[in-house]
Amino acid sequence: MAVPYNHPVPIHRKTLMKKTALLLPALLAGLSLGPALAEPLNYNLLKFSETASRTVPNNWMTVRLKVSSTHANPAQAAAETTRRLNILQSRARRLSGAEVELEGRHAYQSYRNGSHPWEDIAILRVSGSDFQAIGKLIAESSGEATINDIGFSLKPESRRQIEESLAIEALQNFRKRADTLSRSMGGSGYRVVEVSLQQNEQTLAVPAMARTAAYEKAGSPEPVFDSPGSSTVQQTANGTIQY
Repeated sequence: MAVPYNHPVPIHRKTLMKKTALLLPALLAGLSLGPALAEPLNYNLLKFSETASRTVPNNWMTVRLKVSSTHANPAQAAAETTRRLNILQSRARRLSGAEVELEGRHAYQSYRNGSHPWEDIAILRVSGSDFQAIGKLIAESSGEATINDIGFSLKPESRRQIEESLAIEALQNFRKRADTLSRSMGGSGYRVVEVSLQQNEQTLAVPAMARTAAYEKAGSPEPVFDSPGSSTVQQTANGTIQY
């Protein structure tokens, strides 16, 4: 018995294009709904900041010592500066806990009084927490260097510890105020949308007269630095909450 042969039903290209045209708008509409549903709710938002600060005495001293020599021959000027610099560096590196670094060195030819000598200059930076020892270094090095600059600040390790403590305090203040503000707006709670920390430090400079007076106290052979000033460290928590 012969099995009847069923011919496949032809699909016309126009029919396929018509069905595809009907499906595309629905697919595109479905894709556009995803991001819209994922967007956060942008209402009941509060932006504010809380700051924690602390003022503490400066415990870190930085002095820049200038070593220079002048000669008609640039090579001899450089040689003399190097000799004095080596003496100063050797003396400074004996200070316990001090940081010693050569900040820069340069030479130039001056044009004054009809002569053209060469001047070779080096700047050595010495930092430490022992003010008395640094004062003694300055006095002992008067034959090799002069003071270019003196400044006071917080020791890096002390500053980091204070910043960490203030960061915790600022965030705690932020949470307390968030709770108060959300309740005052009729909310039963809140959600932190974002929060960031910003740090700032202000150093009270020591007046030039106080630095000059350091050389005159009690007839001391070396300068005495007992008024280093203070620094104010701040941590500010900036953020947004949703209630």
